[in-house]
Amino acid sequence: MIDDMKFARKLEGIATLEYDSHDVLLLAHRLRPNEKDALQRFYEALRSAVWHLLASQTYGVEMNRWHDVLRQIAALHAPLAERVRVLADLALTSGRFGFLAYGEEGQTWHVQEILAAVRKGGGSLSLSEACSATGISFEFMLPITNNMAALGILDKKGYGGEAKLTLPFSKRIPTEV
Repeated sequence: MIDDMKFARKLEGIATLEYDSHDVLLLAHRLRPNEKDALQRFYEALRSAVWHLLASQTYGVEMNRWHDVLRQIAALHAPLAERVRVLADLALTSGRFGFLAYGEEGQTWHVQEILAAVRKGGGSLSLSEACSATGISFEFMLPITNNMAALGILDKKGYGGEAKLTLPFSKRIPTEV
């Protein structure tokens, strides 16, 4: 059994992403299948780490590393396998969405199109007006603008079709000098 105080500190480090994915895998190799309480605590730390990754909008190589490590942990610890595979799949899906939605430079055609429509609307537009201006369906526009707001690309206030999209101050282009 791993010293409980050291183990608790390591779990906290995992949960808050102080440790990288490689360190997490090393700890996983030290855990034994009969240490059910330790495995459960380890899983809870992994779950927190994945939520931190998702909230920080991490994608690309780092998210792929975490996906690989989580899959290895699932293979290593049968009692955790199903739940850890779900975390791995969530990390991979999120990483792929981030890459597809924002690409290497952080923006793709639909993001550019939405930003252009908001600029053309004087820096502020309702969600339904943005749909009309871009031809993007409401169902597709909603998650895109939610992610743009999460990344700070635009500000979004309100709900539904009347939600207001505005450019953050730093992204506004002056129309008059």
